[in-house]
Amino acid sequence: MKNILLICMLTVLGFTSFAQDVLYTDYNPSYTKWQPNYILDKIEYTDERTIFYFRFMGKYAYGGSASFHGRTGEFPWYLENVDDSSKKARLSEIKNIRQNGELKVHSQIDEPVITFYYEQYDVFTCEVHFPRLKNNVKNVHLVEGIGKKEDENHFNCFNIKLKTFDDPTLGTEEDLEERIEEFIAVNTGEIPPSTNEPTILIEVVEEETVVDIEPPYPNS
Repeated sequence: MKNILLICMLTVLGFTSFAQDVLYTDYNPSYTKWQPNYILDKIEYTDERTIFYFRFMGKYAYGGSASFHGRTGEFPWYLENVDDSSKKARLSEIKNIRQNGELKVHSQIDEPVITFYYEQYDVFTCEVHFPRLKNNVKNVHLVEGIGKKEDENHFNCFNIKLKTFDDPTLGTEEDLEERIEEFIAVNTGEIPPSTNEPTILIEVVEEETVVDIEPPYPNS
């Protein structure tokens, strides 16, 4: 348990985007998801990008594999505007893929898929980059693959609240550390997972788009 916590904390300390100036950070993301063994650590907002910091822990005693899909892969992440499901933002890049704190891939853009094998309790982290979204976009779904929104074995996060710089719920680095400690405890069996399952509501339509995408994604 101590070794797992140490790896996670070291990963947090070294897990910040320095390529662009960060305008502000949401250390306490609001969203729902399918499984307890992945979380969004935080969301960074820069002038040009919205960056989701993703964490996953291997849960199978016999190990398994974790695949990361680039823009040309079968199941790349995309963002969907909750208020208009026809508006989707394409993945820009996956950066700094780490396994147990060790950097494996600095940048994945068009490489279709990169797969790593893991043992139980191994921890993967990465940055999932998208274009900076318009301020009037309030909530998005982060979905791993077109047509896979309702697949429980995909790394999907629903109804993610996109916050402004003055949102009182942005949280602090201490909040992030506490959430990661809870994440470890849940996935190593120390405390039971939450039963909070996602409710996907996507029927409200507004005129504004998330971001212009060429070519546009088909509806999922």
